[in-house]
Amino acid sequence: MSRFVADVWGVVALSLSQEHSKVRHVATKSQDLFRKAGINTATTGKMSTKQAIKKIDAMRQEHVEYYEASHHGDINGVHAIVAYKQDTDTLVVYGTFNGKIDGIKFEELSKYSKNSEKRFGKWYFCMGQFQDAVSVMKETIADQPEQTETQTTKSKTMGQTPQELMMQAMSMMQQGGSIDESQVEAIVERKLKAIKPTKVEVVSAKATKRIDMAHKNFADGVALVGLGKNIALIGEAGSGKSFGAIQMAQSLDLDYVVESCHGKMQSFDLVGAMSPTTGSYITTKLRDAYENGKVLILDEFDRSNTETTIALNGVLAGDVYGFPDGMVKRHADFRVIACQNTMGNGASKTYASAKPQDGSTLTRFTRLEWNIDSKLELAICGDNMVTEAVQKVRNNAKDNGYDQILITPRQCMDANEMVDVLGWDLKKAINFSCLNGLADDVKKRLLNGVSL
Repeated sequence: MSRFVADVWGVVALSLSQEHSKVRHVATKSQDLFRKAGINTATTGKMSTKQAIKKIDAMRQEHVEYYEASHHGDINGVHAIVAYKQDTDTLVVYGTFNGKIDGIKFEELSKYSKNSEKRFGKWYFCMGQFQDAVSVMKETIADQPEQTETQTTKSKTMGQTPQELMMQAMSMMQQGGSIDESQVEAIVERKLKAIKPTKVEVVSAKATKRIDMAHKNFADGVALVGLGKNIALIGEAGSGKSFGAIQMAQSLDLDYVVESCHGKMQSFDLVGAMSPTTGSYITTKLRDAYENGKVLILDEFDRSNTETTIALNGVLAGDVYGFPDGMVKRHADFRVIACQNTMGNGASKTYASAKPQDGSTLTRFTRLEWNIDSKLELAICGDNMVTEAVQKVRNNAKDNGYDQILITPRQCMDANEMVDVLGWDLKKAINFSCLNGLADDVKKRLLNGVSL
């Protein structure tokens, strides 16, 4: 469902007799509409249009009360979310059609005959019903007075930027109005900490690149790699270490190779070996990166054996290295980025397969913390009720000391897909993505304070 920028949004109830329509709620922004209509009851976070339609379907009776109270003799009706853009005279009708949530677009709405019949799933409506609804919506927005009184402060601040909130507060004070200062400060503080992920501009000898969605520690990491350092990204599962390493290489305009480490890895998997049958050298990703100037990304580095990784000491130490087929000069652009869950001290309750690494190897890397960045997660998964619920479950797990229960951005993406693609409600999505298989008392603690 593609994004549509509208001037006015509305919740409209439509009679199946094709004679009437009733505008129930109107707003200039979708998020304001969802809150005004009681569709989104959360105080923070955004709701997608798909999620709003699912919620409004559950509130069907409320939205067709108009017909029961009327004298039209037709109490059968359906409801839809509509959006209208005035300069192009374009209407989009959102709803559940043939079991699928979608938006149907009508350009040049005024040119349609009022009696023109259009099918929406299993129902038929006349374009006049929508034309009448749009007229009411436009008039409602035009007639709305400017809100400056104290009691409107809370609803007006929803969805505004910190700069807009401060401008509004200053304007109210200049006009002699009274405001709840602590409320404004609290909202501004929340918005300043909101979903905007880190943006980084990387300037290298080859190019200047802007990264609009980066981990909060990305700037430090890419600076170290640009300086020629080998770094270790250390953080919990699902925090985006491998992706961050790839981002660093790409932003510096360097080629990269990824080596997945494991417990059965041998030293020849890194430095290569001479074939016993042909006598020729069997190359490796490390050799390719070392000789041709690429970034070697060692994924799951702390899963490999010490006897294997210690072979890196010589590779990382000097400007030349003795591979099985001879001495090779190190390329100036060669870098190594190790991605690991632990500090290299061995297994833990959470990461049972992690192995201890030799101190002489660990000291050759500059360590950088790379845990889950909640702002980046919001930007990737969406600032909505699903993401908010997953993050709350994760925080509850940490607060209760459930170290072995991992709630990562992978679960967040899964939950959002379950809601958006499969049409599941939030409770079912959270159960399948985060809770299934856990004891009932553990589930209860994890769901403490979670709005489902």
